[in-house]
Amino acid sequence: MCLSCEIVTPTPTTTLTPTITPTITPTITTTSTPTNTVTPTQTKTPTPTVTPTNPQNTPTPTTTSTPTKTPTPTVTKTPTPTKTPTRTPTPTPTPCNNNQIKRTLTGNVTSPVRPTAMVYNPNTNVIYMLNYNGSAYSANIACITPNQPTTLINSSCKIMSTSSFPFNSPASAFLGMNTTSNKMYAWGQAVAGVGTMLVLDFNTNVTSVISGVVSFNGYQYGMVYNPNLNKMYACSLSGITTGEITIIDGVTDSATVVNGLPIKSNYQPAFNSTNNTIYLAGTSNTIKVFDCNTNTITASIPLGASPSSFNSLVYKQSTNQVFAIYSTGIAVINCSTNTVTTNWTVPIATSYHSAYNSVNDEIYITSFSSGRYISVDAVSGTIIANTLIPSPSVPFDVLVYTPTNTIYVTDSSATNPKLLEICGSI
Repeated sequence: MCLSCEIVTPTPTTTLTPTITPTITPTITTTSTPTNTVTPTQTKTPTPTVTPTNPQNTPTPTTTSTPTKTPTPTVTKTPTPTKTPTRTPTPTPTPCNNNQIKRTLTGNVTSPVRPTAMVYNPNTNVIYMLNYNGSAYSANIACITPNQPTTLINSSCKIMSTSSFPFNSPASAFLGMNTTSNKMYAWGQAVAGVGTMLVLDFNTNVTSVISGVVSFNGYQYGMVYNPNLNKMYACSLSGITTGEITIIDGVTDSATVVNGLPIKSNYQPAFNSTNNTIYLAGTSNTIKVFDCNTNTITASIPLGASPSSFNSLVYKQSTNQVFAIYSTGIAVINCSTNTVTTNWTVPIATSYHSAYNSVNDEIYITSFSSGRYISVDAVSGTIIANTLIPSPSVPFDVLVYTPTNTIYVTDSSATNPKLLEICGSI
């Protein structure tokens, strides 16, 4: 019995202890090694994941291509529609061809208008016309606002009263406009060889008279305004070889007369704003230069032609040239040297007035005797238009309204008086 007990006790105890020890030790060692390897693998995963996130944030530079939304310059294309307002002046006058008569304006039956001389007042935006009533010393002022939808000339504008201050005869149908002082001037009736000048002040609508401005035989002619000195210069003739210039101060209306000048009928003298001089029709087929600083004749320019009728002068400021218009052509004068550079042949006949159009660089001339208005290129002398006005016609004055490039011509025909509105060429 004792032997059996000894065998059972030692053998099982020794076997169980070593078997448990080796099994536990390898299992613990293997498990901790892979667990440490998994941890670095998790560290690698966040790093690449952060890197793709940055390229996806780089689309914000692609959002920076909203500067490419400088389609705001495309919004700047709204100035391009502004070109339509610039073209609006062209439709404002009824569409017509270059130098074509657009409208004919007349007075009504009860108030007929026979327009002669014209001036434009930019302060009132009105064209004023001397309205000759058919008998000597009987006239008033008619007017029209340019490019208005009317066919009638208003015969009762701001009037220089004919009863108090009668105008002179149609041979003296000339007006002057002082745009600085806002005054209009007209020759008054000559009494016993002594002339008067009528002054309409648009600021007060009061007409006054300057008496005894010149001593002459009743031959009054064109006026020209000098804005440099704010003075009006009015030409008259006392004899065949001598004439006068009456200088009227624009503020005080006081008059100074320069007598004994070698000039003749000056229907339209030209003021040179660059040289502060006035160009006048002189005796012996010459152009005289009157210096406004000294009130003296400083130059005499031979025309190089022998016109049967000398008509008018116009000044082109951009080239400092004067164009002397006579019966058979135009003499071009260089005002820097006071010499004639060329003579253009133009069939003008008898004319009282002309005008330079700075919009299209053309000279407009009314031919009193042939019933035409003529347009001449101011560079080449080419005749652009030579238009016969429907008869009976006596074209007298011409005026350029530059805001719409419109030409106005007065027709003082006794039986068919009218004002023509003409489209300027482009």
